[in-house]
Amino acid sequence: MAYVINDECISCGSCEGECPVSAISQGDAHYEINADTCIDCGSCAGVCPGKNGEKALAMCPVKEHEERQQYFDYGKSLPPKAEV
Repeated sequence: MAYVINDECISCGSCEGECPVSAISQGDAHYEINADTCIDCGSCAGVCPGKNGEKALAMCPVKEHEERQQYFDYGKSLPPKAEV
């Protein structure tokens, strides 16, 4: 099992900074998690505000992550966000 970020993500970046193994990166629509790197610690879920109070992170089997890996890889290739 590993965490996956769903469409409740508001792209705040809180989860990325909380991940101890840098398994989270910005994707096109929202942040993505690399299931191969995720250690299932739950740190990201603890800080996630989500939309309307609904968390954007949930546990799911690693097999369900395979199709989303391309989005994580793409996110890692993007330049860092400008400071706000």
